[in-house]
Amino acid sequence: MFQSYADRGVFRGFSASDGPGGLRQYRFTWLTRRPMLVTLSASRHALRFPHLFPSVGHTPGVAASLKAALAERMTRSAPPHRRIDPKRATIVGRMSGGDLSLAVTIHTRDGALAIRAALAVVNDLFQVLHECYPDYLSSQFGISDE
Repeated sequence: MFQSYADRGVFRGFSASDGPGGLRQYRFTWLTRRPMLVTLSASRHALRFPHLFPSVGHTPGVAASLKAALAERMTRSAPPHRRIDPKRATIVGRMSGGDLSLAVTIHTRDGALAIRAALAVVNDLFQVLHECYPDYLSSQFGISDE
């Protein structure tokens, strides 16, 4: 699935490798200049975006806003095309050392659907940052605040 995004030019600098413990690791540049790491555990049906938002816990309000946006995607108040069906996948934001990571648990056999949904959520979270916290994006990712 990730390879198809790279083939279409959505991801730059794409690589895939086997990691420790049977994890498949994907590294690519998307949305920022900093490479993104995603791990996939087929045995656990889990997708993880470790340290997706570095030092977010050190900037007041940012982590809470991102977690609220994430939680909203799991409710019926989200438009159907943006909603994550909890019967298909669960997405959770976890803080560790001030960094926010995303963990996706896939509850169906359609892993491609869960990956597309997870990428849509990541894109939406970056939109929240663009709209509300451009200083954070500038300091952590080198993105111009203009």
